[in-house]
Amino acid sequence: METKFHTSAISLHPSIKNTQLGSMKTSKILKTVLSRLEKETNQALSTGINSLDQVIQGWEEGVIIVSARPKMGKTMLCLNFVHHLIHTINNNEAIVYVTDTVSKEVLIQRLLAIGTQLPLKQLQTGNLSSTELQQLNDHAFLAKLAHDNLVILEQNIPSMFDIRTTLLNVRQGGKKPKIIFIDAPPSAVSERGNDKNDQLIMLIQELELLSKELQIPIICTIPLGRSVEHRDSHYPLLTDLNPRLVLHASKVLFLIRPEYYEVLTVEHSDNEEAHLIVAKNNGHLDSIKLKINMYTQKILEDNLMYSLIE
Repeated sequence: METKFHTSAISLHPSIKNTQLGSMKTSKILKTVLSRLEKETNQALSTGINSLDQVIQGWEEGVIIVSARPKMGKTMLCLNFVHHLIHTINNNEAIVYVTDTVSKEVLIQRLLAIGTQLPLKQLQTGNLSSTELQQLNDHAFLAKLAHDNLVILEQNIPSMFDIRTTLLNVRQGGKKPKIIFIDAPPSAVSERGNDKNDQLIMLIQELELLSKELQIPIICTIPLGRSVEHRDSHYPLLTDLNPRLVLHASKVLFLIRPEYYEVLTVEHSDNEEAHLIVAKNNGHLDSIKLKINMYTQKILEDNLMYSLIE
């Protein structure tokens, strides 16, 4: 039922009765705010990491940059996001994953490791026992993948034309693109421009327009420069990225594994600590502590959050 607000009549001075003021009734403002909140709540997708959802309110329309130094786990993180999304989207919806660094077969192998908790190395070499093979074939995650909700574009230097063509094919196949992952950083350039940095900025600008056009989130991995290597803590900062990239991103996330730099001294364990840093957001900025199982590629939440900015 619609809430009705009653306001008393206010007598205005004759000299300002006909003046055009930038005013609006509270009821109208409230309706606009509630409508926007309802729209954002309906469109947001869970990341699969509860602490991250609390900070960024899930995946929303816009370009989300995931940045880290090479070998830090950007693709692994994205595939964990994909694994969660496959379980949550409808059969008539699709996840589009663009890559030029990892083959389709390797991506599926890594997803199978995350989904079934079988060691990635054994899935890649085929060194599975009969029991493990049966476990793989009977796993519910295979049935989810069989719905073709994941569309992978694997191409050397994919362009915006390739991405749009893939999206068109997805829609013609009867599915609605729900989220896009661009895991093909600066090599995934637009057709214009000569400088690689300029091309990457153009790509992010075009992805920003595409996100608004389709009203879906687009997650783009960006490699981090060497400046972080010269910092004692090795923790990335927003200033490590080109400011023009940051400008067109709705959110920026950094991933770091402290053990990689031997910042943490811990006993050997299957689970390695990782920190997911929310460096740009329309709300709070936080660092979320995670655990990565390097054998199965599964990223688990550590349920600890360190507030950087109150």
